[in-house]
Amino acid sequence: MHRPGLRGCLLGLLLATSGSPPARGTELPLLGWIEPVRLTAAGGIELQAKLDTGADSSSLHAEAIERLGVDGQVWLRFAPAPGSTLRLLAPLLRETRIKRQGGSAETRPVVRVELCLGTVRRVVEATLADRSSFRQPVLVGRDFLAGQFVVDPGRTGLSRPECAAGR
Repeated sequence: MHRPGLRGCLLGLLLATSGSPPARGTELPLLGWIEPVRLTAAGGIELQAKLDTGADSSSLHAEAIERLGVDGQVWLRFAPAPGSTLRLLAPLLRETRIKRQGGSAETRPVVRVELCLGTVRRVVEATLADRSSFRQPVLVGRDFLAGQFVVDPGRTGLSRPECAAGR
């Protein structure tokens, strides 16, 4: 009787939840649970990210958030890393309520960000949150990972952000 290894189980679980299997004969890249990502809007700032297959969506650290009115729309200016002097500017898409451990909920702003992880560049909606108590300022959820990668929770640092310009 053939028993799949951990990688085969992870791949099967990923395919079962993503709904989009890779093309026959191709294999999804293997990543660890902690990987570097590049925020392309920030001129290529690289940050450490936790890859969380249990999270529906992605989240980005934000501090010193300012609300600005630009052409009748609300934009947010914020620092994407603890203590950073760099400021990003993004339109506010909406606000969402996130249930926290212990049952309490908080309202978080949602913006679009472009992330590069390995050779994959994707635009995703991300909540902005104070992640200063976490080691990784970025959390990459299933909205980015599904159908693109296999995540090995026992490994870290298996990739570098290498997205081609304009891809």
